[in-house]
Amino acid sequence: MKINGISPNKVISMYGVKNSRSLERKNNLELSDKLEISDIGKSLSAYSMRNDVIPNDKKIMDIKNRIASGKYKIDPEDLAKSLMEAFERKEI
Repeated sequence: MKINGISPNKVISMYGVKNSRSLERKNNLELSDKLEISDIGKSLSAYSMRNDVIPNDKKIMDIKNRIASGKYKIDPEDLAKSLMEAFERKEI
């Protein structure tokens, strides 16, 4: 009785066909995520849900004007409190 085995060339060729098919499937499935923010969403980023928050541009101009007029005073306790909070949040 003679038993013929599978030749290495046949195995390699079968693997190559399967591998190329799986690559084709992978190339067809490549998708990417995309995020778009609407114009309304972009405009809302300038506002806060809290009413006591002033937009940065206005706040900066107010501080510049008070510095120029000599009316800007720094409260040392507020400064120390803000620095400690920044250290706790590891921003500094």
